[in-house]
Amino acid sequence: MGDANWPTRWANCLAGCSNSKRQHGPKTADELMLAVANAARTVAWIGDEAWDRVRSSFSSDPSLLGWRSRQRAPGLLVRDGQVDLEPDVDPTGRHDLVFAAAGLAVRKQARLGRDTLGRLAARAPLPPPVWPEELRHRFVGLLGGVREAVRELASLALLGIWERYMPACGVAL
Repeated sequence: MGDANWPTRWANCLAGCSNSKRQHGPKTADELMLAVANAARTVAWIGDEAWDRVRSSFSSDPSLLGWRSRQRAPGLLVRDGQVDLEPDVDPTGRHDLVFAAAGLAVRKQARLGRDTLGRLAARAPLPPPVWPEELRHRFVGLLGGVREAVRELASLALLGIWERYMPACGVAL
């Protein structure tokens, strides 16, 4: 069950530093503390995600059977307490998919799946300079439940996805 190499892949993905920064290390105490805080946040996020997966494996909740609505959430499905992209969905063509997936995770009290986060990080497009109505609607809907959305916003921030939409807030979450 699962990929035995996922901790290494996710640690590399979530490191958040360019190769040049890793070679030279932090230059100031502030840079060092930022690197330590980011590493701690990453470890905590991976631990929370792993324990949620363990809890869901012991659950008898009917939501484990899955949920899909091609009209209300095209390209997304909820299974085993996680929101996943359908295999044939290509994130490059949908600016709203990041907020649609995060919003669905909040509404269904689920997590964004590892593969979904990886695919969004690798292929989600930058938003256009003027956001289309659907993108604005999904963004406002997600922020409307911000207390419930903190976990998903943190996941998006750790992978650098949030920063594409809100450049000034990349590290703040």
